[in-house]
Amino acid sequence: KQVALSLALEPVLPHVTADDAQLRQALLALLINSLDATASGGQITLSTARAPEDRVALTVADTGVGIPQDQLGKIFTPFFTTKPVGQGTGLGLSACHGIVTAHGGEMRVESEVGAGTQVTMLLPAARRAGKA
Repeated sequence: KQVALSLALEPVLPHVTADDAQLRQALLALLINSLDATASGGQITLSTARAPEDRVALTVADTGVGIPQDQLGKIFTPFFTTKPVGQGTGLGLSACHGIVTAHGGEMRVESEVGAGTQVTMLLPAARRAGKA
């Protein structure tokens, strides 16, 4: 099956101060989850935007299988997975959450079974020189 990838990137965003390798790891975890969720075909969108409270949002959204509402509160718990046995370690989202919170950010998730999932990393914008 085919999965379409689209980008919706805001052209001018504030910088964030973060570890490059860790942010790549977090983004890769989100993309892998979206690919798994759209295994029978669908759409993945990677977007960036300005967010309230001087933050930058990086969002991965898919049209995949979605996450049941009763499991949403558990998805950042280490070793918890919604995937079938043998298809996931349950470490991707917990690592992503740890990386984002260590950088002073937060994670937000919206999901509907059969309609897909949207995971947003909200990272604080870097302070400019001369500003408190």
